[in-house]
Amino acid sequence: MIRIFCLILSFWFLGCLEEKPQSEVLIPQGQPLRKSENPMDRISEEWKLTKERGLLETESAPEWPLVTDPVKQAQIRKSLGTKIKGSRLDEVLPISFTELSAFIVDPEFLSNQEKLSQGIPDEIKSLNGRKVSIEGFIIPVDFINQTTPEFILVVDPMVCCFGQIPQIHEWLQVDSKKNPVHLALVDIPVLVTGTLSVNPKWDGQILTGLYDLVADSTTLPEDLKD
Repeated sequence: MIRIFCLILSFWFLGCLEEKPQSEVLIPQGQPLRKSENPMDRISEEWKLTKERGLLETESAPEWPLVTDPVKQAQIRKSLGTKIKGSRLDEVLPISFTELSAFIVDPEFLSNQEKLSQGIPDEIKSLNGRKVSIEGFIIPVDFINQTTPEFILVVDPMVCCFGQIPQIHEWLQVDSKKNPVHLALVDIPVLVTGTLSVNPKWDGQILTGLYDLVADSTTLPEDLKD
């Protein structure tokens, strides 16, 4: 199931790279296309309620959109490299989606393994195998009772539900089978701690994922625990 979800994201992003005719009428962001039993629709409704309760107006809510300026991205990567060098291999390294996405995704990356390998910055590659913690929002892709053992972690709950388009470096595929996450956490920011893999996954010639994380724990960020 998670493989199918990743394929959908990849094809979605590829399709959005094509220039749209100016006469095309776009559906406004924030309006679900239709009501259904799709869990994404349920999550979008819960997100609305969460926003009304004010839970997203916290320091824990990651910023969106992410940094797209190449100069600022280079500064972010430099800062990340310094942080990595100053940390111990056995400690949990706090990271963010702003850092994970601090490089330009060329359209060629999505179908060319060599180009992708050359395009991923060394600072990002050096995160492979590290214990990290990162904040984001859960999109479940599998369900067991009232929990999800596998999910996508994204920077913003509007991703997938309201038409925002996540690039390949703006989401994590999370394996939480050791500690399945209760569905009560899908509508609020969470802190996921575990082992990160910078591991491009391909389905034929289509890139379907870049980041994997095997979760040790999924908790509320410190400023939401009280």
